[in-house]
Amino acid sequence: MATTTPSHPLPPLRPFVNGVRDRNVRFPRIGELVLIRLPFDISGPASIISGSAGYSYHPCIVLGVFVRAYTWEMNVYVCCTYGGEPDAVSYVSSLLPTDRNRLLPLPSHLPLYTPPGFGAPLSFRNVLWHKPGWLVINSVMVDMGRNSPYKPFQPQGVLPSAEVYRIRVYKSLLVAASIASTTLLPPGLGDTGGAGAGATGAGAGGAGVGGAHDTT
Repeated sequence: MATTTPSHPLPPLRPFVNGVRDRNVRFPRIGELVLIRLPFDISGPASIISGSAGYSYHPCIVLGVFVRAYTWEMNVYVCCTYGGEPDAVSYVSSLLPTDRNRLLPLPSHLPLYTPPGFGAPLSFRNVLWHKPGWLVINSVMVDMGRNSPYKPFQPQGVLPSAEVYRIRVYKSLLVAASIASTTLLPPGLGDTGGAGAGATGAGAGGAGVGGAHDTT
């Protein structure tokens, strides 16, 4: 089966060009792996994929798409590579347990730390990470504005809905245990679930707007 790697995306796609909807360009699908520019830095060493100016591209899993009149937003899980091995593994091992337990290992050729109670590492369709990487279980809302692109992959990388559900169940256990705080993402961007982060998918033929429900 063909696989993709987060370091080899397709050219960027722009659903909006200067605030005008381009209906020949599709929106990302729910569960799809994409590269986007994040409007904040990620803690830790070298979680960047590429980019020379401003904030660089990071791999993210799409949880929802919100379409406005002239702009759009995405609710995403951020995936962090933390540079090459063994630095990445050492960095994750050095984190406080409350932060380390909020990192879920991505599929790769390396045995990576998996938080107690989560089970097997995440399973993607068509994706294999060639560097050690983790998914941060706090979802974030990213304003894509009037012109921001995203980069898809071929073959299309997908996190199955069953795995998204498994993340939600695991996160609910952490919340119940009162260890939901995190320093892995900037203050105020740690979780969008409580703010109505749900959405329906939007294809090339039209836009979809999400309802107010938790998607984390």
